[in-house]
Amino acid sequence: MNRDLRIKSRIMLISIVCVIGLIGLFKVSHMNNLEYNKALTEINFSGAYSPLSSEKATVTNVYQKANPAVVRVTSTRLLTTSKDDDELDLPEDHPDINKRSRGVGTGCIIDESGYIITNQHVIENAEQVKVRLIDNTELPAEVVGSDKATDIALLKIKSRAPLSVMPLGDSNKLLIGETVVAIGNPYSYDRSLTTGVVSAKGRKVFNTLYEDYIQTDAAINVGNSGGPLLNLAGELIGVNTVIRADANGISFAIPVNQIKQIISQLKTHRRVIRGFLGIQPDDLTDDIRDGLKLDVSEGAVITYVNSGSAAAKAGIQIYDVIVKFAGKQVVDKDSLYRYIAETQPGLDIEIEVIRDNKHKFLTAKLTEREEQKIPSPNPKNSLKKASFGRVGFAVEDKNSKTEKMLQVAGSNKIPGVVITEVDPLSTAADAGLQRGFVITEVNKIPVNSKSDFDKVVKGLSKGDVLLLRVAGDRGVTVPYFIAAVRLMD
Repeated sequence: MNRDLRIKSRIMLISIVCVIGLIGLFKVSHMNNLEYNKALTEINFSGAYSPLSSEKATVTNVYQKANPAVVRVTSTRLLTTSKDDDELDLPEDHPDINKRSRGVGTGCIIDESGYIITNQHVIENAEQVKVRLIDNTELPAEVVGSDKATDIALLKIKSRAPLSVMPLGDSNKLLIGETVVAIGNPYSYDRSLTTGVVSAKGRKVFNTLYEDYIQTDAAINVGNSGGPLLNLAGELIGVNTVIRADANGISFAIPVNQIKQIISQLKTHRRVIRGFLGIQPDDLTDDIRDGLKLDVSEGAVITYVNSGSAAAKAGIQIYDVIVKFAGKQVVDKDSLYRYIAETQPGLDIEIEVIRDNKHKFLTAKLTEREEQKIPSPNPKNSLKKASFGRVGFAVEDKNSKTEKMLQVAGSNKIPGVVITEVDPLSTAADAGLQRGFVITEVNKIPVNSKSDFDKVVKGLSKGDVLLLRVAGDRGVTVPYFIAAVRLMD
Protein backbone atom coordinates (compact mmCIF):
# COMPACT_ATOMS: atom_id res chain seq x y z
CA MET A 1 0.00 0.00 0.00
CA ASN A 2 2.71 2.45 1.03
CA ARG A 3 4.71 1.40 -2.01
CA ASP A 4 1.77 2.10 -4.33
CA LEU A 5 1.22 5.43 -2.65
CA ARG A 6 4.85 6.38 -3.12
CA ILE A 7 4.67 5.45 -6.80
CA LYS A 8 1.49 7.48 -7.28
CA SER A 9 3.04 10.41 -5.43
CA ARG A 10 6.09 10.32 -7.71
CA ILE A 11 3.89 10.18 -10.81
CA MET A 12 1.89 13.16 -9.58
CA LEU A 13 5.07 15.05 -8.77
CA ILE A 14 6.51 14.37 -12.23
CA SER A 15 3.22 15.45 -13.83
CA ILE A 16 3.15 18.66 -11.84
CA VAL A 17 6.76 19.43 -12.80
CA CYS A 18 5.97 18.79 -16.47
CA VAL A 19 2.93 21.05 -16.36
CA ILE A 20 4.88 23.78 -14.59
CA GLY A 21 7.64 23.37 -17.16
CA LEU A 22 5.22 23.74 -20.07
CA ILE A 23 3.63 26.78 -18.48
CA GLY A 24 7.08 28.21 -17.94
CA LEU A 25 7.99 27.49 -21.55
CA PHE A 26 4.90 29.32 -22.81
CA LYS A 27 5.59 32.17 -20.40
CA VAL A 28 9.23 32.46 -21.46
CA SER A 29 8.36 32.37 -25.16
CA HIS A 30 5.65 34.97 -24.59
CA MET A 31 8.02 37.16 -22.59
CA ASN A 32 10.75 36.75 -25.21
CA ASN A 33 8.33 37.98 -27.84
CA LEU A 34 7.25 40.90 -25.64
CA GLU A 35 10.88 41.80 -24.98
CA TYR A 36 11.62 41.56 -28.71
CA ASN A 37 8.71 43.86 -29.58
CA LYS A 38 9.67 46.21 -26.75
CA ALA A 39 13.22 46.39 -28.10
CA LEU A 40 11.86 47.22 -31.54
CA THR A 41 9.78 50.15 -30.29
CA GLU A 42 12.36 51.57 -27.89
CA ILE A 43 14.50 53.16 -30.57
CA ASN A 44 17.70 54.84 -29.57
CA PHE A 45 16.93 58.16 -31.24
CA SER A 46 17.72 61.38 -29.42
CA GLY A 47 17.58 65.14 -29.44
CA ALA A 48 13.86 65.75 -29.97
CA TYR A 49 12.27 68.95 -28.78
CA SER A 50 9.79 68.76 -25.89
CA PRO A 51 6.13 68.36 -26.89
CA LEU A 52 3.97 71.45 -26.51
CA SER A 53 1.82 71.80 -23.43
CA SER A 54 -1.95 72.03 -23.79
CA GLU A 55 -1.77 75.80 -23.13
CA LYS A 56 0.54 76.27 -26.13
CA ALA A 57 -1.13 73.70 -28.40
CA THR A 58 -1.94 75.88 -31.40
CA VAL A 59 -1.38 75.25 -35.09
CA THR A 60 0.98 78.23 -35.28
CA ASN A 61 3.11 76.93 -32.41
CA VAL A 62 3.19 73.43 -33.90
CA TYR A 63 4.44 74.81 -37.21
CA GLN A 64 7.11 76.96 -35.58
CA LYS A 65 8.28 74.03 -33.47
CA ALA A 66 8.19 71.29 -36.10
CA ASN A 67 9.13 73.13 -39.28
CA PRO A 68 12.93 73.11 -38.67
CA ALA A 69 12.77 69.29 -38.43
CA VAL A 70 11.09 68.99 -41.85
CA VAL A 71 13.29 68.46 -44.91
CA ARG A 72 12.88 68.45 -48.66
CA VAL A 73 13.93 65.11 -50.17
CA THR A 74 15.09 65.11 -53.79
CA SER A 75 15.77 61.82 -55.57
CA THR A 76 17.46 61.55 -58.94
CA ARG A 77 16.84 58.65 -61.28
CA LEU A 78 18.59 57.95 -64.56
CA LEU A 79 16.53 57.35 -67.67
CA THR A 80 18.25 55.67 -70.60
CA THR A 81 17.30 57.15 -73.95
CA SER A 82 18.27 56.18 -77.46
CA LYS A 83 21.01 58.23 -79.09
CA ASP A 84 20.22 60.65 -81.89
CA ASP A 85 21.51 60.01 -85.39
CA ASP A 86 23.48 63.25 -85.42
CA GLU A 87 25.47 62.38 -82.29
CA LEU A 88 29.04 61.22 -82.49
CA ASP A 89 28.46 57.46 -82.75
CA LEU A 90 28.35 57.15 -78.98
CA PRO A 91 28.09 53.67 -77.41
CA GLU A 92 24.82 52.87 -75.68
CA ASP A 93 26.46 53.09 -72.23
CA HIS A 94 27.93 56.54 -72.92
CA PRO A 95 27.07 59.05 -70.14
CA ASP A 96 25.43 61.41 -72.62
CA ILE A 97 22.79 58.76 -73.34
CA ASN A 98 21.68 58.90 -69.69
CA LYS A 99 19.08 61.53 -68.87
CA ARG A 100 17.87 62.21 -65.38
CA SER A 101 14.49 62.66 -63.80
CA ARG A 102 13.88 64.13 -60.40
CA GLY A 103 11.29 63.48 -57.75
CA VAL A 104 10.54 65.67 -54.76
CA GLY A 105 9.14 64.54 -51.44
CA THR A 106 9.35 65.40 -47.78
CA GLY A 107 11.06 63.88 -44.75
CA CYS A 108 11.24 64.24 -40.96
CA ILE A 109 14.42 64.42 -38.89
CA ILE A 110 13.98 62.02 -35.98
CA ASP A 111 17.49 61.91 -34.49
CA GLU A 112 20.18 64.50 -33.89
CA SER A 113 22.77 62.26 -35.54
CA GLY A 114 20.97 62.69 -38.87
CA TYR A 115 18.33 59.96 -39.23
CA ILE A 116 15.40 60.94 -41.43
CA ILE A 117 12.22 59.06 -42.32
CA THR A 118 10.36 59.39 -45.60
CA ASN A 119 8.34 57.23 -47.97
CA GLN A 120 10.00 54.38 -49.82
CA HIS A 121 8.35 55.47 -53.07
CA VAL A 122 10.06 58.87 -52.78
CA ILE A 123 13.54 57.32 -53.07
CA GLU A 124 12.69 54.16 -55.05
CA ASN A 125 15.25 53.36 -57.80
CA ALA A 126 17.13 56.57 -57.01
CA GLU A 127 20.75 56.87 -58.02
CA GLN A 128 21.19 59.88 -55.78
CA VAL A 129 19.25 61.25 -52.80
CA LYS A 130 19.69 64.76 -51.39
CA VAL A 131 18.11 66.50 -48.44
CA ARG A 132 17.53 70.25 -48.09
CA LEU A 133 17.37 71.65 -44.56
CA ILE A 134 15.41 74.67 -43.38
CA ASP A 135 18.44 76.95 -43.95
CA ASN A 136 18.59 75.69 -47.60
CA THR A 137 21.72 73.65 -46.93
CA GLU A 138 21.62 70.67 -49.28
CA LEU A 139 23.31 67.46 -48.16
CA PRO A 140 23.73 64.00 -49.73
CA ALA A 141 21.68 61.33 -47.96
CA GLU A 142 22.49 57.67 -47.46
CA VAL A 143 19.59 55.25 -47.78
CA VAL A 144 20.03 53.17 -44.63
CA GLY A 145 17.20 50.86 -45.62
CA SER A 146 13.68 50.79 -47.02
CA ASP A 147 10.56 48.67 -46.77
CA LYS A 148 8.27 48.50 -49.77
CA ALA A 149 5.52 46.66 -47.91
CA THR A 150 4.88 49.64 -45.61
CA ASP A 151 6.37 52.35 -47.87
CA ILE A 152 8.89 53.53 -45.28
CA ALA A 153 12.53 54.49 -45.86
CA LEU A 154 15.23 55.52 -43.40
CA LEU A 155 17.85 58.03 -44.56
CA LYS A 156 20.93 59.44 -42.86
CA ILE A 157 22.78 62.68 -43.38
CA LYS A 158 25.96 64.16 -41.93
CA SER A 159 25.48 67.73 -40.80
CA ARG A 160 28.04 69.95 -39.16
CA ALA A 161 25.30 72.14 -37.71
CA PRO A 162 22.94 70.91 -34.96
CA LEU A 163 19.70 69.45 -36.25
CA SER A 164 16.19 70.08 -35.01
CA VAL A 165 14.50 66.77 -34.18
CA MET A 166 10.81 65.86 -34.22
CA PRO A 167 9.51 63.72 -31.31
CA LEU A 168 7.64 60.49 -32.04
CA GLY A 169 4.15 60.44 -30.55
CA ASP A 170 1.68 57.62 -29.90
CA SER A 171 -0.75 57.05 -32.76
CA ASN A 172 -2.81 54.66 -30.63
CA LYS A 173 -3.98 57.65 -28.60
CA LEU A 174 -5.35 59.50 -31.64
CA LEU A 175 -9.03 60.34 -31.46
CA ILE A 176 -11.45 60.70 -34.35
CA GLY A 177 -12.01 64.42 -34.84
CA GLU A 178 -8.65 65.38 -33.32
CA THR A 179 -6.92 68.31 -35.04
CA VAL A 180 -3.82 67.37 -37.03
CA VAL A 181 -1.21 69.40 -38.91
CA ALA A 182 0.67 68.46 -42.10
CA ILE A 183 3.87 70.07 -43.37
CA GLY A 184 5.39 69.28 -46.75
CA ASN A 185 6.49 70.35 -50.21
CA PRO A 186 3.42 69.95 -52.44
CA TYR A 187 4.31 70.62 -56.08
CA SER A 188 7.63 72.03 -54.79
CA TYR A 189 5.92 74.75 -52.72
CA ASP A 190 8.32 74.20 -49.86
CA ARG A 191 7.15 73.96 -46.24
CA SER A 192 3.47 74.34 -46.92
CA LEU A 193 1.19 74.00 -43.90
CA THR A 194 -2.25 72.38 -44.01
CA THR A 195 -4.60 71.39 -41.21
CA GLY A 196 -7.51 69.04 -40.74
CA VAL A 197 -8.86 66.39 -38.44
CA VAL A 198 -8.47 62.64 -38.02
CA SER A 199 -11.32 61.30 -40.16
CA ALA A 200 -10.81 57.61 -39.37
CA LYS A 201 -8.23 55.05 -38.27
CA GLY A 202 -7.33 51.57 -39.49
CA ARG A 203 -8.08 52.34 -43.14
CA LYS A 204 -7.02 50.23 -46.13
CA VAL A 205 -6.35 51.71 -49.56
CA PHE A 206 -4.65 49.03 -51.66
CA ASN A 207 -5.85 46.13 -49.51
CA THR A 208 -2.33 44.89 -48.81
CA LEU A 209 -1.29 42.99 -45.69
CA TYR A 210 0.11 45.71 -43.45
CA GLU A 211 -2.08 48.71 -44.21
CA ASP A 212 -3.41 50.50 -41.13
CA TYR A 213 -3.74 54.08 -42.35
CA ILE A 214 -4.86 57.18 -40.54
CA GLN A 215 -7.39 58.99 -42.72
CA THR A 216 -7.36 62.78 -42.58
CA ASP A 217 -8.91 65.68 -44.46
CA ALA A 218 -5.72 67.78 -44.17
CA ALA A 219 -4.81 68.75 -47.73
CA ILE A 220 -2.07 66.45 -49.07
CA ASN A 221 -0.69 66.65 -52.62
CA VAL A 222 2.21 65.41 -54.72
CA GLY A 223 5.39 66.34 -52.84
CA ASN A 224 3.85 65.87 -49.37
CA SER A 225 4.84 62.19 -49.45
CA GLY A 226 7.06 61.30 -46.51
CA GLY A 227 6.13 64.43 -44.59
CA PRO A 228 4.83 64.65 -41.04
CA LEU A 229 1.30 64.46 -39.75
CA LEU A 230 1.44 66.06 -36.31
CA ASN A 231 -0.83 66.40 -33.31
CA LEU A 232 -1.21 69.71 -31.49
CA ALA A 233 1.64 68.77 -29.15
CA GLY A 234 3.92 68.89 -32.19
CA GLU A 235 4.54 65.14 -32.06
CA LEU A 236 4.85 63.02 -35.18
CA ILE A 237 1.83 60.72 -35.24
CA GLY A 238 1.94 59.70 -38.92
CA VAL A 239 3.78 59.97 -42.23
CA ASN A 240 1.69 61.30 -45.11
CA THR A 241 1.67 58.76 -47.92
CA VAL A 242 -1.44 58.37 -50.07
CA ILE A 243 -4.12 60.64 -51.49
CA ARG A 244 -7.42 59.75 -53.07
CA ALA A 245 -7.02 61.58 -56.39
CA ASP A 246 -10.68 61.43 -57.36
CA ALA A 247 -11.87 62.83 -54.04
CA ASN A 248 -11.61 66.02 -52.04
CA GLY A 249 -10.15 65.88 -48.56
CA ILE A 250 -9.33 62.17 -48.32
CA SER A 251 -5.68 61.56 -47.47
CA PHE A 252 -3.86 58.80 -45.64
CA ALA A 253 -0.87 58.59 -43.33
CA ILE A 254 1.10 55.64 -41.91
CA PRO A 255 0.68 55.61 -38.11
CA VAL A 256 3.85 56.33 -36.18
CA ASN A 257 3.51 53.25 -33.96
CA GLN A 258 3.84 51.08 -37.04
CA ILE A 259 6.74 53.21 -38.25
CA LYS A 260 8.61 52.68 -34.97
CA GLN A 261 8.67 48.94 -35.65
CA ILE A 262 9.95 49.48 -39.18
CA ILE A 263 12.68 52.06 -38.63
CA SER A 264 14.18 50.25 -35.67
CA GLN A 265 14.73 47.23 -37.92
CA LEU A 266 15.98 49.36 -40.82
CA LYS A 267 18.47 50.99 -38.49
CA THR A 268 19.72 47.64 -37.18
CA HIS A 269 19.35 45.30 -40.16
CA ARG A 270 18.87 47.70 -43.11
CA ARG A 271 15.74 45.66 -43.90
CA VAL A 272 12.62 44.45 -42.12
CA ILE A 273 12.55 40.90 -40.73
CA ARG A 274 8.99 39.59 -40.43
CA GLY A 275 7.62 36.42 -38.93
CA PHE A 276 5.79 33.91 -41.13
CA LEU A 277 3.20 31.42 -39.91
CA GLY A 278 2.00 29.99 -43.22
CA ILE A 279 -1.76 30.52 -43.12
CA GLN A 280 -4.49 32.22 -45.08
CA PRO A 281 -6.88 33.83 -42.54
CA ASP A 282 -10.19 35.54 -43.13
CA ASP A 283 -12.43 37.72 -41.01
CA LEU A 284 -14.94 36.03 -38.75
CA THR A 285 -18.23 37.23 -40.21
CA ASP A 286 -21.60 36.67 -38.56
CA ASP A 287 -22.48 34.01 -41.12
CA ILE A 288 -19.20 32.12 -40.62
CA ARG A 289 -19.58 32.38 -36.87
CA ASP A 290 -23.10 30.96 -37.05
CA GLY A 291 -21.99 28.23 -39.43
CA LEU A 292 -19.26 27.18 -37.00
CA LYS A 293 -21.68 27.55 -34.08
CA LEU A 294 -19.37 29.88 -32.20
CA ASP A 295 -20.24 32.29 -29.42
CA VAL A 296 -17.31 34.69 -30.08
CA SER A 297 -17.46 37.82 -32.22
CA GLU A 298 -13.73 38.40 -32.78
CA GLY A 299 -11.04 36.26 -34.35
CA ALA A 300 -9.65 35.08 -37.69
CA VAL A 301 -10.85 31.89 -39.37
CA ILE A 302 -8.21 29.80 -41.18
CA THR A 303 -9.04 29.05 -44.81
CA TYR A 304 -5.70 27.55 -45.89
CA VAL A 305 -2.55 26.15 -44.26
CA ASN A 306 0.73 25.99 -46.19
CA SER A 307 2.19 22.51 -46.29
CA GLY A 308 5.33 22.22 -44.17
CA SER A 309 4.84 25.68 -42.64
CA ALA A 310 5.09 26.64 -38.99
CA ALA A 311 1.30 26.55 -38.83
CA ALA A 312 1.14 23.03 -40.25
CA LYS A 313 3.80 21.81 -37.83
CA ALA A 314 1.91 23.39 -34.93
CA GLY A 315 -1.27 21.53 -35.89
CA ILE A 316 -3.34 24.49 -37.07
CA GLN A 317 -6.18 23.33 -39.31
CA ILE A 318 -8.67 24.78 -41.77
CA TYR A 319 -11.78 26.12 -39.96
CA ASP A 320 -9.74 26.82 -36.83
CA VAL A 321 -10.50 30.28 -35.44
CA ILE A 322 -7.47 32.03 -33.96
CA VAL A 323 -8.57 34.21 -31.05
CA LYS A 324 -5.22 34.91 -29.39
CA PHE A 325 -1.67 35.17 -30.68
CA ALA A 326 1.19 35.40 -28.15
CA GLY A 327 -1.29 36.56 -25.54
CA LYS A 328 -2.77 39.32 -27.73
CA GLN A 329 -6.42 39.37 -28.71
CA VAL A 330 -6.99 38.71 -32.41
CA VAL A 331 -9.77 41.01 -33.62
CA ASP A 332 -9.67 40.18 -37.34
CA LYS A 333 -7.34 38.92 -40.05
CA ASP A 334 -5.51 42.25 -40.28
CA SER A 335 -4.60 42.28 -36.59
CA LEU A 336 -3.41 38.67 -36.91
CA TYR A 337 -1.22 39.55 -39.90
CA ARG A 338 0.32 42.43 -37.95
CA TYR A 339 1.03 40.28 -34.90
CA ILE A 340 2.69 37.64 -37.04
CA ALA A 341 4.78 40.22 -38.92
CA GLU A 342 5.96 41.83 -35.67
CA THR A 343 7.07 38.50 -34.19
CA GLN A 344 10.70 37.46 -34.19
CA PRO A 345 11.29 34.35 -36.32
CA GLY A 346 12.51 31.33 -34.36
CA LEU A 347 10.49 31.97 -31.20
CA ASP A 348 7.94 29.50 -29.86
CA ILE A 349 4.62 31.32 -29.87
CA GLU A 350 1.44 30.26 -28.08
CA ILE A 351 -1.65 30.42 -30.30
CA GLU A 352 -5.15 29.96 -28.95
CA VAL A 353 -7.65 28.54 -31.41
CA ILE A 354 -11.26 27.44 -31.26
CA ARG A 355 -11.88 24.10 -32.96
CA ASP A 356 -15.23 22.32 -32.76
CA ASN A 357 -16.25 24.80 -30.06
CA LYS A 358 -13.27 23.84 -27.88
CA HIS A 359 -10.34 26.10 -27.02
CA LYS A 360 -6.95 24.62 -27.90
CA PHE A 361 -3.49 26.00 -27.15
CA LEU A 362 -0.90 25.31 -29.85
CA THR A 363 2.77 26.25 -30.13
CA ALA A 364 4.30 27.46 -33.39
CA LYS A 365 7.91 28.32 -34.20
CA LEU A 366 7.65 31.10 -36.78
CA THR A 367 9.99 31.30 -39.76
CA GLU A 368 11.08 34.43 -41.62
CA ARG A 369 8.78 35.80 -44.28
CA GLU A 370 10.48 35.97 -47.64
CA GLU A 371 9.76 39.36 -49.16
CA GLN A 372 11.26 41.32 -51.99
CA LYS A 373 14.45 42.96 -50.84
CA ILE A 374 15.01 46.47 -52.16
CA PRO A 375 18.69 47.29 -52.72
CA SER A 376 20.00 50.62 -51.51
CA PRO A 377 21.18 53.07 -54.15
CA ASN A 378 24.85 52.83 -54.99
CA PRO A 379 25.71 55.89 -57.04
CA LYS A 380 29.39 54.95 -57.24
CA ASN A 381 28.57 51.90 -59.36
CA SER A 382 25.59 53.27 -61.22
CA LEU A 383 27.49 54.79 -64.13
CA LYS A 384 30.45 53.81 -66.21
CA LYS A 385 32.35 57.00 -65.54
CA ALA A 386 33.98 58.78 -68.41
CA SER A 387 36.54 61.54 -68.12
CA PHE A 388 34.44 63.74 -65.86
CA GLY A 389 37.31 64.43 -63.51
CA ARG A 390 36.65 66.41 -60.34
CA VAL A 391 34.30 68.88 -62.01
CA GLY A 392 31.58 66.43 -63.09
CA PHE A 393 31.90 67.24 -66.79
CA ALA A 394 34.42 67.02 -69.63
CA VAL A 395 35.51 69.68 -72.12
CA GLU A 396 37.31 69.66 -75.45
CA ASP A 397 38.81 72.22 -77.81
CA LYS A 398 36.64 73.33 -80.67
CA ASN A 399 37.04 71.16 -83.74
CA SER A 400 34.97 69.64 -86.50
CA LYS A 401 33.55 66.97 -84.17
CA THR A 402 32.66 69.24 -81.28
CA GLU A 403 30.98 71.73 -83.63
CA LYS A 404 28.29 69.10 -84.22
CA MET A 405 27.45 69.25 -80.51
CA LEU A 406 26.97 73.01 -80.26
CA GLN A 407 23.49 73.95 -79.11
CA VAL A 408 23.56 77.74 -79.56
CA ALA A 409 23.49 79.46 -82.93
CA GLY A 410 26.70 81.35 -83.54
CA SER A 411 28.53 79.71 -80.65
CA ASN A 412 31.07 78.33 -83.13
CA LYS A 413 32.42 81.88 -83.23
CA ILE A 414 32.49 82.29 -79.44
CA PRO A 415 35.94 81.66 -77.89
CA GLY A 416 36.00 78.93 -75.26
CA VAL A 417 35.83 75.16 -74.73
CA VAL A 418 32.95 72.84 -75.55
CA ILE A 419 31.28 70.65 -72.91
CA THR A 420 31.30 67.15 -74.36
CA GLU A 421 29.72 65.18 -71.51
CA VAL A 422 28.11 65.78 -68.09
CA ASP A 423 27.67 63.43 -65.16
CA PRO A 424 23.89 63.56 -64.61
CA LEU A 425 24.40 63.08 -60.84
CA SER A 426 26.93 65.88 -60.42
CA THR A 427 26.67 69.46 -59.22
CA ALA A 428 27.49 70.42 -62.81
CA ALA A 429 24.20 68.91 -63.94
CA ASP A 430 22.47 70.64 -61.02
CA ALA A 431 23.93 73.94 -62.27
CA GLY A 432 22.36 73.42 -65.69
CA LEU A 433 25.42 72.46 -67.74
CA GLN A 434 24.69 70.41 -70.83
CA ARG A 435 26.56 68.79 -73.64
CA GLY A 436 27.18 71.32 -76.40
CA PHE A 437 27.39 74.41 -74.18
CA VAL A 438 30.50 76.58 -74.44
CA ILE A 439 32.50 77.72 -71.38
CA THR A 440 34.07 81.09 -72.01
CA GLU A 441 35.42 81.96 -68.54
CA VAL A 442 36.46 80.06 -65.39
CA ASN A 443 36.63 82.06 -62.16
CA LYS A 444 36.54 85.24 -64.32
CA ILE A 445 39.55 84.05 -66.33
CA PRO A 446 38.97 83.71 -70.11
CA VAL A 447 39.64 80.21 -71.46
CA ASN A 448 40.37 79.65 -75.13
CA SER A 449 41.50 76.02 -74.95
CA LYS A 450 41.29 72.86 -72.87
CA SER A 451 44.80 73.53 -71.57
CA ASP A 452 43.63 76.95 -70.29
CA PHE A 453 40.72 75.25 -68.54
CA ASP A 454 42.92 72.55 -67.00
CA LYS A 455 45.39 75.11 -65.62
CA VAL A 456 42.67 76.90 -63.66
CA VAL A 457 41.17 73.67 -62.31
CA LYS A 458 44.54 72.19 -61.37
CA GLY A 459 45.12 74.86 -58.73
CA LEU A 460 41.84 74.16 -56.92
CA SER A 461 41.01 71.74 -54.11
CA LYS A 462 38.04 69.55 -53.25
CA GLY A 463 35.11 71.70 -52.15
CA ASP A 464 36.27 74.78 -54.06
CA VAL A 465 33.79 76.36 -56.44
CA LEU A 466 34.26 76.89 -60.16
CA LEU A 467 32.49 80.03 -61.37
CA LEU A 468 31.72 79.50 -65.03
CA ARG A 469 30.45 81.85 -67.72
CA VAL A 470 28.61 79.68 -70.17
CA ALA A 471 27.05 80.12 -73.58
CA GLY A 472 24.09 77.78 -73.64
CA ASP A 473 20.45 77.90 -74.61
CA ARG A 474 18.27 77.69 -71.49
CA GLY A 475 15.21 79.24 -73.08
CA VAL A 476 16.24 82.89 -72.61
CA THR A 477 16.90 85.64 -75.11
CA VAL A 478 20.58 86.06 -74.24
CA PRO A 479 22.23 82.60 -74.22
CA TYR A 480 24.75 83.38 -71.48
CA PHE A 481 24.53 82.38 -67.85
CA ILE A 482 26.74 81.99 -64.78
CA ALA A 483 27.06 78.51 -63.24
CA ALA A 484 28.72 77.52 -59.97
CA VAL A 485 30.15 73.98 -59.75
CA ARG A 486 31.69 72.59 -56.56
CA LEU A 487 34.69 70.30 -57.07
CA MET A 488 34.32 66.64 -56.11
CA ASP A 489 36.94 64.05 -55.12
